[in-house]
Amino acid sequence: MISITGEVELRLNGKVKYKGPNLVTTLGKNLAASVFKDTVDTVRVTYGAVGDGLTTPTAADTALDNEIAQAWVRQAVVPTSTANNTKFTVQWAVTTTETIREGGLFTLAVAGTMVARFLTPEFEVNNGDVLDLTWTLNFGGDET
Repeated sequence: MISITGEVELRLNGKVKYKGPNLVTTLGKNLAASVFKDTVDTVRVTYGAVGDGLTTPTAADTALDNEIAQAWVRQAVVPTSTANNTKFTVQWAVTTTETIREGGLFTLAVAGTMVARFLTPEFEVNNGDVLDLTWTLNFGGDET
C-alpha cells in the first residue's frame, strides 16, 4: 500500500516561521490515486492559500476555515528520480496586515479540491512582506 504524507515550510521575508507536518486530505489522496486510473489528465495542483482559522486539520477537510489570500503555485517539481516526493512552492507579496494561522494546497482557486492543510503558530504579516510556502508530498509505503 502506498501512503502519502506531507510537510510544509513557511518563510516570512526569508526566515523560517514554521516547518512541520502537513495533513494530506482524503480528497488529496483520491486525486493522487486518480492519476493511475484516469485516461484524461485534467486536474493539477495550482493554488496555495493561507487563512486565519483555528480548527485542527482533518482528512475530511475541503476548505480553509477562513481564507484570506491565495496565489498560483510557482513551481511543482519532483526533485530527483529517486526522491518519491513532489514539491509545490507559492509566494505572496503581502499588501495588507493579516494574521496567519493556516494554509492549504488546492487544485483550483474557486471550488477546487483541497489536497493538503496545516495549522501554524499565529503570526502577523504586513504590507511589503514576502511570504513563501513550500509543500512537500511524500509517497512511500510497502514495496512488496
